[in-house]
Amino acid sequence: MCSSDLHVKSVTARPVRGDTLNQPKIEIREDPMSRPWIRSYDRGVPAIIDADAYPSVVALLEQAAKTYGDLPAFECFGTQMTYAQFDEA
Repeated sequence: MCSSDLHVKSVTARPVRGDTLNQPKIEIREDPMSRPWIRSYDRGVPAIIDADAYPSVVALLEQAAKTYGDLPAFECFGTQMTYAQFDEA
């Protein structure tokens, strides 16, 4: 990402749990409305997510398969694949 691609109107910093050496860690959150594409998100879709909620992308997809197994995960050229099918592949 180029620095010119990001326009931050305001930044909020708050202390969060430090690393194993007890070093302080600062979490920086930008104003979500500084990103114009957020206005196109459906109601209920968060502008900011917790990137540490899952230990890996694999864990996220495994949980999605359990939660949304029968729902379409992907669609390409008229063919759909459910989360369960993706998990089995």
